[in-house]
Amino acid sequence: MKKLATVVLCLLAHAAFAQNEGNNWIFGRAASLNFGPQPFTGAPAASLGAAPLEGSAVISDASGKLQFYTDGLMVWNANHLLMTNGNGLKGGSSATQSALIVPWPGTECKKWLIFTVQAQEEVGKGDQELNYSVVDMSQSGGLGSVTSKNNLLESAVTEKLTGVADGSGAYWVVAHRFTKSNNTSSINSEFCAYHVTASGVSGPVVSTGWPHVVGSGTHAPGVASAGQMKISPDGTLIAAAVNTAFVEIHHFDRTTGKVIPPSMKIDADAGSGNPKPPFGDSSVYGLEWSPNDNYLYIATLRNSGELFQFTNLFSTPSGVSVAPGSGGSGYDIGELQLAPNGKIYVARNNQTYVGVINAPNSSSCQYVGNGAPLLTGKSELGLPTVIQGSYACAGVTVSLSLDDDQRRRLLLRGRAARG
Repeated sequence: MKKLATVVLCLLAHAAFAQNEGNNWIFGRAASLNFGPQPFTGAPAASLGAAPLEGSAVISDASGKLQFYTDGLMVWNANHLLMTNGNGLKGGSSATQSALIVPWPGTECKKWLIFTVQAQEEVGKGDQELNYSVVDMSQSGGLGSVTSKNNLLESAVTEKLTGVADGSGAYWVVAHRFTKSNNTSSINSEFCAYHVTASGVSGPVVSTGWPHVVGSGTHAPGVASAGQMKISPDGTLIAAAVNTAFVEIHHFDRTTGKVIPPSMKIDADAGSGNPKPPFGDSSVYGLEWSPNDNYLYIATLRNSGELFQFTNLFSTPSGVSVAPGSGGSGYDIGELQLAPNGKIYVARNNQTYVGVINAPNSSSCQYVGNGAPLLTGKSELGLPTVIQGSYACAGVTVSLSLDDDQRRRLLLRGRAARG
């Protein structure tokens, strides 16, 4: 006899509803993509992408309708107009991951936090700040207003910024400390994780990795600040690309925000006169995890860029080139980002299309260089920075009476949806 049970399907609700918040992407020189079900309408603000844009962040609602977007300096509403009080944020449009939008838990999608980091070339000889600002979507007739701006969290960080749901309705936002003025400073080794709960932003939780080394010669001080940092979709791994030197990979505890061993470092040492395989003399820059967390994709700058797929990360990392560079001297491949459709998209510098890794969970990943034409504008080196993995901006709870077979099927479906 089948046993009836009442189950609370919070995780399944998160898996089911999280994808639509990332349906609209706006990046590059007013470029846009849409992943449905709501079609993208209108054109991004013309000022977005006025400089070579790397970092942006975009958020939609649970139905996929665009809410607002930012380049880390300004915030535009769903009508592609400057949001009320939406200028003067302390980010930087040419920072690798200039901004990250995170729901404020307990506000039912009405309030959002925009975390921003500055670009190393935009702050001169000074260090780059990590700040957060608050958007209230209940204001300005539902188009939103920035109600609190540039709350300082860190005074010296890299251009890296990533986030993930903690599994209990809150979020971790992770940055990396970095000072350009002292190559031996201990802070250049430190991850700093901030917890976003209904009470606000708390922390940091500080963990130690490898020092992010200040460049010299052709790699001016601060260039090591560039490069993406990503938490895996399941929240258990974290990787950071240090532009001139290496990729570091660690375990991540999403219950505590700690970066923990065992760890791995894949050297690059671009421009050092001692190029390291498989990257040669190229700088590591873009990276992304496969949905099943088994593969790490890494993109390089210089020599037209190259795309690698890595596995066996904590034993003997094995890297295979899946998109060799063309041999030219200009930039080509930039940032990587997992999309709601389970594919990884690849920024293509100064192009009207982006690359697509169609089967990222497979060793034969099926990369297509001109895989997706853009709805508007041109791609540059950047793609939107988003919360990694599944999440929902509202704490949706679904209570159902199910028999054992029905419950089992739903649990399996939820696991599949979470990748």
